[in-house]
Amino acid sequence: STPEKQNCPVDSGYLKKCRENWKKMRATLPIADLKLERMDRILLNVKAGIEHLSDKLTSLKLPKGQGPVRLTQSTADDFVIDLLAQCEQKLMKLMEDLDGKDVSELLQRNGRRRVPSIDREQVADIQRPD
Repeated sequence: STPEKQNCPVDSGYLKKCRENWKKMRATLPIADLKLERMDRILLNVKAGIEHLSDKLTSLKLPKGQGPVRLTQSTADDFVIDLLAQCEQKLMKLMEDLDGKDVSELLQRNGRRRVPSIDREQVADIQRPD
């Protein structure tokens, strides 16, 4: 054995364990990469869905005192969260405005045929996160 190996402060058993752990971790890397790619695709689809919802709600006005979300004020992830909150505010305002009105009649006046069914009790039961 060479003098360098004799003077090594690391015990060979410890070094062997470290190599084994490294090999195990290295083996799990492809699985972790696949999971990361899947999560990235899911996140991208969620963001696209929120932006699509926001586009569909552009004709609705925000409640008084609420301004539009601007991308320059925050990071891209914060922007999507703020955009979703804005969509929620618009939809809550719409539900308030439609409360007690015959939605079927309103849609027929506007030339729409199909009426989405909304269970107001289920909507009211939704808990908002604090």
